[in-house]
Amino acid sequence: IGEELLFRGVLLRGLMDRWPGAAAVVGQGVVFGLAHLLYDGGWGNIGLVVPLALVGMILGLLARATGRLSAGMIAHSLFNVSQILLLVATKH
Repeated sequence: IGEELLFRGVLLRGLMDRWPGAAAVVGQGVVFGLAHLLYDGGWGNIGLVVPLALVGMILGLLARATGRLSAGMIAHSLFNVSQILLLVATKH
């Protein structure tokens, strides 16, 4: 909920006041991905940042299409749950 409020609620809406819609979606997606960069992991986790930036862009498109944050909150929650389930299922 917090990430959706911050990235799609505050950042995306703020960028949309200044940038064209597509640029705002891409910009907030990139910031969303970079926010998940683990600094103690060095460049080894850049493979996490790029896909999460794309997830952020998809969530940004969803926010723009619906005009609401609730759909993105649900989608984001389902994404996080799916990742947890994958981690549990693949644990050796």
